[in-house]
Amino acid sequence: MKIQGERDFFAALTGLTLINMFKGLLLVSYKALPYGFQVEFVYKEKLDQTFLTLLEDALIVNLRTAEEGYPMTMMGGNALMLLEHQGHALLAESLSFGKKELVEMVKWGDIALPAPHIESFSPQFKLLHIQEPKKGLWHLEGALFTEKRYLKDFLKVYANRKKSDPFYLATVAGLVTVEGLWLPKGVALLESLRKKEEHFWEKRGFVKVYGCQGLFPDRAFSCTPVFDDRPFNKNILYSDSPRLWAFDKKGKVTLKEVISPFSFLKAAQKETPNSLFLGDLLGSFYETARIIKSNGTVGASLFASPVQALAFLLQETEGHLEDLESLAKEMFEFSS
Repeated sequence: MKIQGERDFFAALTGLTLINMFKGLLLVSYKALPYGFQVEFVYKEKLDQTFLTLLEDALIVNLRTAEEGYPMTMMGGNALMLLEHQGHALLAESLSFGKKELVEMVKWGDIALPAPHIESFSPQFKLLHIQEPKKGLWHLEGALFTEKRYLKDFLKVYANRKKSDPFYLATVAGLVTVEGLWLPKGVALLESLRKKEEHFWEKRGFVKVYGCQGLFPDRAFSCTPVFDDRPFNKNILYSDSPRLWAFDKKGKVTLKEVISPFSFLKAAQKETPNSLFLGDLLGSFYETARIIKSNGTVGASLFASPVQALAFLLQETEGHLEDLESLAKEMFEFSS
């Protein structure tokens, strides 16, 4: 995807800018995010909003010459050796490419960093925040889009993200820790949703299936959660956790029958011939139901996982668990 390549490139450019601006700064890692980029580095001095302003100004200047970087392609082992030679041992340690793998690099002056070769580059970006999760280790994130209107829309949502980020809502409700570990209350709620899902299928004569047992082709279990390139709530909605599958021995189920519970949600919907995508409050769409036909048998998934179901319910109820449980009951226990 072109935009992800541009985000990778800009992450490397940000790393380069940091190295040139701050003596003694050590790059740890950098990568593209679904909505921008992330850079981690080690620096002993305190950093604040003033730092972000200075860095953003420097990046605007560097963008004018960013495309003048010299493109290189190296074997992975040689690329790692070059990074270590340049004094970027921590960055080399964090990279996962193999020694025989071909790696795209870009060289600016005396510094070469892993990055895709971008020929034309005019992004719209904004630095979002700088955090220090551990003493001396800094975590920088920014947003980057191809058009100003996309960046503007994203920043509006980001400013109000506490109401629309299901991961944040889950932490406030005591379902999950800030590190992403599910608490007993969250596990119990997920189990309740799973049981409601299973009961929904059982009432319609379906038989549940866990994992690929030869009933469906391999692609039936692959996760294709995103319909566009602007996902933000990746913590939960982007989940690749296991699907609950069921199959209809009569082979007559239709997509319309599978997606009937979603009429209770306010979430925007998009349909393809065999899948349903639900939209979150941030404008991205996630695959939620899918029909697969195999050897005359029709199979269907309801939600990619109970985790994703919980994410949509959290968004719709703004984290109020009583409303969430009531809505879940309407969706899965209605009489058909």
